[in-house]
Amino acid sequence: MAGRLASTADGHRLNSTIQAAAEGGGRDFSNPVISHENIPEGVLGHVKGRAMLCADPFLVAANDQFHMFFEMGNQKGAIGHAVSADGLDWRFDQVVLSCDVHMSYPHVFEHEGEFYMIPETVNANQVRLYRARNFPYDWELDTVLLPNQPLADTSIVYWEGQWWLFSYDHRKNGLCLFHSENLRGPYTPHSGNPVVAGAATARNAGRLIVHEGALHRFSQDCVTIYGKMIRCHRVTVLTIQDYAEETIRDPFLRGSGRRYGAWNGKMHHIDLLQVGENAWIAAVDGADAVVPD
Repeated sequence: MAGRLASTADGHRLNSTIQAAAEGGGRDFSNPVISHENIPEGVLGHVKGRAMLCADPFLVAANDQFHMFFEMGNQKGAIGHAVSADGLDWRFDQVVLSCDVHMSYPHVFEHEGEFYMIPETVNANQVRLYRARNFPYDWELDTVLLPNQPLADTSIVYWEGQWWLFSYDHRKNGLCLFHSENLRGPYTPHSGNPVVAGAATARNAGRLIVHEGALHRFSQDCVTIYGKMIRCHRVTVLTIQDYAEETIRDPFLRGSGRRYGAWNGKMHHIDLLQVGENAWIAAVDGADAVVPD
C-alpha cells in the first residue's frame, strides 16, 4: 500500500500534466502540484495527525472543472480532493471520505450520470463501492462488492457486456479478476486467478484505459522496492475463461532514481484522462526515498 511510504522524508506528492490538443504540443509548468507540505493539519477526518504523504491520484472532469481524488494521511489514509480549472494549476480542497480503516487508491468513475468510488479498504477485508450523494463531497457506502476479500488497488472497467474488477491479492502475489453483468454484482472470480503473478507486474498502477480499441493496464514494479516504476500492458484476451496481456512499454513511467531531494525518485501510479482527440491529462505520484540501482 502507498501508506508504506509514509516514513520517507518528504512522502508522496502528486503531479499533473496536460498535452495540448492543437498540433500535439504541450506546455511546461511546475511540479509537484500537490504536496503533503501544503495540506493543513487537522483535516484528515478519522486519521489523527498531519498528512505525511499524498498518493494514488484519480481524475474526473465534471461541472466545468477537473477533480483529483487521492490518498492522504500518515500511517492510515483518508481520501482527499483537489480542484483545477485547467488541469495544470491545482488547489487542495478537503478530505471527502474517511473511515476507521486505511483508505487509499480512490478509483472514481461515472456511470449513468452518477459518480462512484472504489477506494482500497484492504484492512476491512472488503472491496467497497461508494456513491456520491453530492459530488464531489458527500459519499455513502453503496455496496460491498467483495466481502471477505483482502484485496488491494482495485480497478474497475466495463468491457464487452461485463463489469470487471482487477485486484491485487497479497496472499497469492497476483492479479485476480472478478466479473459481473451488473455494477453491484454479484461478482464471480475468474477461473484462471491469479491471471498475472509476481511482483514485477501483478499489482495495478492506476485505472485501465481504452486506447485504439483495446484495453490497457498499468502495473507497478515491486521486485526490489515498492512501486519502483510503471509498465503498460495491452490486454489481448479477456473472457470469463481466459486472460492474456502483452507488455507494450517497459518502462512506461520511471522516476529519477534519486534517493533524496527529488519528488519523483520513484513513481508507482498514473491516471490518464482523455480531454480531446489528441489531448490527455496524466496525474502521477512520486516519492524521493528510493534505493538506487
